Amino acid sequence: MRKKRRNIQQYTLYFLALVLFSSMVFSGCGSKADEDENHQGDDIFLYYLNGEEDDFIKVSYTLENRNDPEKESREVLSLLSNIDTLDRSDCKASIPKEVAVNSIKISKGRETIDFGAGYRQMSSLQEALMRISVVETVCQIDGVDKVSFTVNGEELLDHENQPLSQISGGQIILSDDFDTIYSQEKKVTLYYADSEGSKLVPVTVTLKAKDNMPMAERIIQALKTVPKGREGLLSPIPKELQVNQTQIVGNTCYIDVNTAIENLVPDVEEEITIYSIVNSIASLDENYSVQFTVEGQRIPSVNRFKNFDRLLKENQDLIRKEKE
Repeated sequence: MRKKRRNIQQYTLYFLALVLFSSMVFSGCGSKADEDENHQGDDIFLYYLNGEEDDFIKVSYTLENRNDPEKESREVLSLLSNIDTLDRSDCKASIPKEVAVNSIKISKGRETIDFGAGYRQMSSLQEALMRISVVETVCQIDGVDKVSFTVNGEELLDHENQPLSQISGGQIILSDDFDTIYSQEKKVTLYYADSEGSKLVPVTVTLKAKDNMPMAERIIQALKTVPKGREGLLSPIPKELQVNQTQIVGNTCYIDVNTAIENLVPDVEEEITIYSIVNSIASLDENYSVQFTVEGQRIPSVNRFKNFDRLLKENQDLIRKEKE
């Protein structure tokens, strides 16, 4: 018997000008799909991407290889990389065709999947989506409780050069909570530039949801305008800055912006511009880090600001002390 299905946490991927009211419900597709959510026996769900690649489509599938977790894993990974057997055109493969699966090993409930070099060619968002799809799919297989990833035998490292931890199904969250992201109002701390443009000054405000805009994007928009009564502060954000998309995966907030991030703000240091966003996002959750991309690409520097392509954490050293 197939083990009892986990209560998989809701995935909410959100993008500019796209409202995913359907994210609470995944639809099935494919010749072996069964739209009944109460699956039993050897049925599992395959997690494909939708046509816009901003949400998942759950597909019910009956395993052909049974009672062999390694063969079952190979079977589903092959399906996630190939949509030829699907009947509907609104599904996309969650594993890019350039990403080869070299090997699969399972020991004491831990599955290690070794990918080819194509894995490193994916963007941050592509990688996050693929990892979620793979983990949530294979963790439904009996004998697989956690998943880790390697590339040509090498462990994947985080931004601190530490091995990425094993991941269990249902533990990856693309948003803290649907109500948090699209809440009617939320108290946040925004960080503006001081009059000299060299320090950050915290200002606690209540932001109201606007046009179902994700809170991360709402924060960036709010930083463009100094609150009333705080005329001594400066907006640290270029007026031309536009957010293309935002996404929260675990404790990382991915933010893709246009090239206006390279525009200098008069009288404001570049470091202050960048960390005004990072520190403000961190006010949502102190564990949040921010990964920036520009038009979908990581760039190593923004003018004189270096390491722009790394995960950035809150920088308290830039916050103006009361005596300052």
